[in-house]
Amino acid sequence: MSETADIVQVEAPPVPEVFMDEPTTPAIKRMEAEARALQTAYNMAKSLSKTSMVPQHFQQSHIPRNQREPLGDKAAQDLAAAIMYGAELGMSAMQAAQNVFTVHGSPGVYSKTMVAQVRRWIDNNGTGGPDGDGVWEVAASPERVVWAGRRDGRPAASEWTIDRATTAGFTSNDLYKKQPTEMLRAKAQAEVCRILFQDVLLGMSHSVEELQLSETVSVQRVTRPPAQQKGLAGLQAAIEERRQAETAEQGPDPTQPDTNVEPAPAPEPEPAPTATDAQEATAPDGGDDNTPPPGSGKADSATIQKVRDLLTAEKYQLRTKQGMKEALEFVSQCVSQEVTDIDSLSDDLAAEIIAVLTNTEKEK
Repeated sequence: MSETADIVQVEAPPVPEVFMDEPTTPAIKRMEAEARALQTAYNMAKSLSKTSMVPQHFQQSHIPRNQREPLGDKAAQDLAAAIMYGAELGMSAMQAAQNVFTVHGSPGVYSKTMVAQVRRWIDNNGTGGPDGDGVWEVAASPERVVWAGRRDGRPAASEWTIDRATTAGFTSNDLYKKQPTEMLRAKAQAEVCRILFQDVLLGMSHSVEELQLSETVSVQRVTRPPAQQKGLAGLQAAIEERRQAETAEQGPDPTQPDTNVEPAPAPEPEPAPTATDAQEATAPDGGDDNTPPPGSGKADSATIQKVRDLLTAEKYQLRTKQGMKEALEFVSQCVSQEVTDIDSLSDDLAAEIIAVLTNTEKEK
């Protein structure tokens, strides 16, 4: 080929424009529709969760057990998810709020709601009648419940007895002792509905009763540690915790009163029934029962002032309006005896209070 040959320029075909802001697949279109539906459900849930017309666990003002704060927006979010789930089953927002429950993250409805869903589907499709589709109860007693159903001429039945429930490990629940017929009925209803009408229930695998009773998905009460208290109550709890820990480490002391009994306002004046030679040898001079032990003399002014400063700082932080009375009550808790005047503290008692307040400040 000649070096002087002309180079022919060819224009590339135009690249078609692709708008990424438009859904490109049916799956993305569905996700976009669900996102809009979720926002709509949340807007409804925010209003409904402020009323008392929904269960407590969907109310923003509800304070769950062992918690200090109300549910707030979490209740609205949970209700929005329940509304979305109920919509898949053909429920209205209010129906979903009353009938959809969550156990360990698994949504479910009561077995009676399953039956209602199936019967509504049958009515809407016009397939009922004496020989048509349906679900019904055959027998019910505290020992045995039978439910049956039919769809497209195909029959099915479910029988639950106390023996079967015992074998499955369900009768350990107190409800089987209080309401055996209802619990057996719930199992039979859910089972026959799932056998014949899986598509109607959209693959719903468990009823609420089953989620609560199943050993593999059992409902366990979670015992949370008590919330850390603040202010004066928190200091008192810290003192009691510290003393219990010290008692556990040192073991029981026969010369001390039972720590499980609330201490009296003042020490017992009666001496111990017996005293060993070592105790007599270390007793303070004078041997009088009223003689204060070493270190129990009146605290000096600097120590008293330090106690006052720490208490004042604590009271300011608590924004208390009860004056010195609250401080004296706290001091009495520290020393396990009534204190009516800060100026009357002994060296030992003042040192103990200073140590407690100082440690509390460090923990903060």
